[in-house]
Amino acid sequence: MNSEIMSPIDYYITDYPNPKTQLLLHELHQIILQSVPLVEQSIKWSLPFYSYLKPLCYMIPLKNGGINLGFMKGNLMSETYRILKSEGRKQIKVIEFQTVEDIFRDEVIMIIQEACLLNEQLYQKKG
Repeated sequence: MNSEIMSPIDYYITDYPNPKTQLLLHELHQIILQSVPLVEQSIKWSLPFYSYLKPLCYMIPLKNGGINLGFMKGNLMSETYRILKSEGRKQIKVIEFQTVEDIFRDEVIMIIQEACLLNEQLYQKKG
């Protein structure tokens, strides 16, 4: 970490006991911060959550050491991204990552940016 003040999510990642999961959390956290400079960070339901106008996405560690990156309005997102899975959910879609190598950075950034645009369309006050 640099000399900036650590966020609750930074502490969550630093304190996470599984090194493999910690690495995935850190990498995805950095991608989210770089993709959405105005993102708000918080811990909700003991999980890292990110909001842009309204809840945007969250990270949930899996028992096998992987991570699901969940998108709150995934059901409204483009079907272009085959890595987004509903897994039986009506609204949320997730991407599962088992290793850092599973993170296709450009595609993840495009998905995050689409989620932001969707939140803008749904929640931003019109002129």
